[in-house]
Amino acid sequence: FSSLLFLFLLSPAAWAQLKFLERYEVPSEMYEPNFEMTRVEDGIVAFRTIPEKGLNFRRKLQYFKTDFDLTPSDLIEFPVKEGFDIIGFDVDGEDLFLLLQKGSATNSDKYIFKIDLESNRGIEVDANNLLDMELIEFLVLEDKALFMGVADRNPVLQIFDLQKNSVITVQGIYNPDTQVLR
Repeated sequence: FSSLLFLFLLSPAAWAQLKFLERYEVPSEMYEPNFEMTRVEDGIVAFRTIPEKGLNFRRKLQYFKTDFDLTPSDLIEFPVKEGFDIIGFDVDGEDLFLLLQKGSATNSDKYIFKIDLESNRGIEVDANNLLDMELIEFLVLEDKALFMGVADRNPVLQIFDLQKNSVITVQGIYNPDTQVLR
């Protein structure tokens, strides 16, 4: 019995639990940041910001989209405002929303970069009229960005209408014992 058990454990079929189907590689240079990936309705979108070549502080956004068989679109690039980097992202339908911030301070300038993944067009929406907060969560639903965080040791929930460029701060959560759930 023990010899049969030993032969079973050595058989390749006993160890094969994962089958490798597809792989997609993006040529990168040493020390370039990895792509962040998120699922969309018909596949995956991957994005990152990388420094431009030369002696400057400018960055560019790179992204591409694949289907579930990992058939990629072209690598698309957009310029990013100087000193800004991605601190949050979300997908709503066929739109990718990236929240970018200058530096790491809570009162730093922010903007939202909206990319239509079908037409590959991007628009910038200024988000400087938000409260200075330590961001916990960034979500987008129906062209309304939700910012959940902490300001002055109190939880804050703000809704930013991207079409009207207006902010609503949800009232009634300024209790020190309240927590923002993820």
